[in-house]
Amino acid sequence: MMKVFAFLPLALALLWTPNTAEARKPADVFKGRVILSTKPFPIRFKNDRAFIRHLKKVHKKRVNYGDKMAMHLELMAFFRKPYVATEFKGMIFDVTGKRTLINTFSIYPQQRRTRIMATDIELTKEEFPEERKYYLVVTLGQTILAETKFTIKESAHARAKRKAKERALKRPQTINFE
Repeated sequence: MMKVFAFLPLALALLWTPNTAEARKPADVFKGRVILSTKPFPIRFKNDRAFIRHLKKVHKKRVNYGDKMAMHLELMAFFRKPYVATEFKGMIFDVTGKRTLINTFSIYPQQRRTRIMATDIELTKEEFPEERKYYLVVTLGQTILAETKFTIKESAHARAKRKAKERALKRPQTINFE
């Protein structure tokens, strides 16, 4: 009988502990990461759990241009601690071969003291070619605050068009000497 009562406080403590999934904040879950989306982020969320679930659902590691020459990406950066700044820098590197800086852009947060920041960027095929890997970082001075890697893939329609053109070039050409 004594052994049963020894485990009772432990069992009650486990039952009364708040659910850690409910208590998590999005900034803690995604700290140090940048979430990319091809669709705009909602203005508000019902609660933190819905916020986390939505970001996990929309985060893109592979994107494509489709039939267009440009692509619009939404990004949300999460920092490990709050930072006070009026301007952050975004940098995109091509990491397919040797790491090469492709583009830098300024990000102006809505609040001076922030831990979560959202903005959007426009990528073009001339500057960001398809079938390449990229590394995006958000910095404050020389410190990297958040980062992500993504790939721009060729769309199925563009691939079919390119392959048809390649097949046409491989066919033997007949020359008519009339």
